[in-house]
Amino acid sequence: TLRKKGFSPVDFDIEVTPGKILTPETITLSPAPATVFLKTSPAGAAATVDGVFAGTTPVTLSLSPGKQHEISLKLSGHESRKSLLTLEAGASRELSFTLTPEYGIIFLTTEPANATLLVDGRPHGQATGRLRLTAAPHTLTVQARGYQTARRTVTPVKARSRQLNITLKPVGTSSRSVGSTPKKTASAAGQPLIRLGPDVFTMGASRREPGRRANEQLRQVKITRPFYLAAREVTNAEYRRFKPGHRSGMVKGKTLDGNNQPVVMVSWEDAARYCNWLSRQEGLSPFYREEHGTMVPVTPATNGYRLPFEAEWSYAARAAGHKTPARYPWEGSFPPTAVSGNYGDESGRSILSLVIRNYNDGYPVTAPVASFPANKAGFYDLGGNVSEWCHDFYTPRPGTGRLDIDPTGPATGSHHVIRGSSWRDSTISELRFSYRSYGRQPKNDVGFRLARYAR
Repeated sequence: TLRKKGFSPVDFDIEVTPGKILTPETITLSPAPATVFLKTSPAGAAATVDGVFAGTTPVTLSLSPGKQHEISLKLSGHESRKSLLTLEAGASRELSFTLTPEYGIIFLTTEPANATLLVDGRPHGQATGRLRLTAAPHTLTVQARGYQTARRTVTPVKARSRQLNITLKPVGTSSRSVGSTPKKTASAAGQPLIRLGPDVFTMGASRREPGRRANEQLRQVKITRPFYLAAREVTNAEYRRFKPGHRSGMVKGKTLDGNNQPVVMVSWEDAARYCNWLSRQEGLSPFYREEHGTMVPVTPATNGYRLPFEAEWSYAARAAGHKTPARYPWEGSFPPTAVSGNYGDESGRSILSLVIRNYNDGYPVTAPVASFPANKAGFYDLGGNVSEWCHDFYTPRPGTGRLDIDPTGPATGSHHVIRGSSWRDSTISELRFSYRSYGRQPKNDVGFRLARYAR
């Protein structure tokens, strides 16, 4: 190994023969890259170097030495920052930036006037009044004794104001029909929810489908009870309100821990515990109970937050908004020809052993949630970014051979179903919506999204 300060080391082999003079060929050392540890307050900003996405803060950057680089930082609701930087070979530096919030004004009027307000799940006091909020999406939850809770998602515009009026309905004024539940709502933590069902659809894949696995039997499923499913995956910031010390980790210097990246390294049990915690924030009856360290569903089932049943997940991904079942997260065949999601791509070639050739989504690991277009039903990242825990225990042969009505999986098991592809996946099998996986341990490419019954 040849080493010289300011240069990258070089390893090479030589064969020595007794009695002979050895003259190795000339070896040229390359200047060592410069290293920058970049962090922001708040974290989760998208960092680019010379216009190329480099990760979300905190992130470690590897820069070519002796060259001026432009580092740009962007975070929703905050002013963008740019910095020019030139470093010598082998240099190491830490850069820290405080991002300046951009604010807009919401004038909120509520009926009744004594209603109270939560902003993104946090108590804010009396609802009626002037709100100064960052120019990013926020969920306003308005509550009053004797009235139904109302939720609205608002995005203030920088240096502008708008009027918002919310009138609460008295408890008992609506029926229990599907139409009485809103098509869209939000959790107390701000996750947008979309109502689906009832409906009949097909799960699984034909034996002739390229990439099909033996556990993807075709079956007809009927969903009779409408349910809400989160439009996006739970983020690190949202999960840390429940478990402040959680860290999603890094992969070869690329962070998985940005506030807006999906939470990973979460067990199925802890995902269920988060659902129960959020249910209590909204005054809903928890769907799960803890029994000897294991989370099990309450009987009879409540309308508290839970992990989606495999059938619900499949319906949202393949059937909702589609005339025929969707095969991939994009239109057309494999491989994708246009950027449609965060899969195993060229940007992750230094991390992954297999990628989709000539496909570059710009994110070598997880992307901030909802970075790519939603599907026809309004859901983000059902394919790509992270795979997702489902409620069901795994069985290789689901279904009864007849019409399955409201299936929830086996009563017992050792592993839980995992659905959807992730930033690691690049093959035709894994990227199909009908692909079924399973697990029992936390992984750096498995997260989750919320579900609950609509009534």
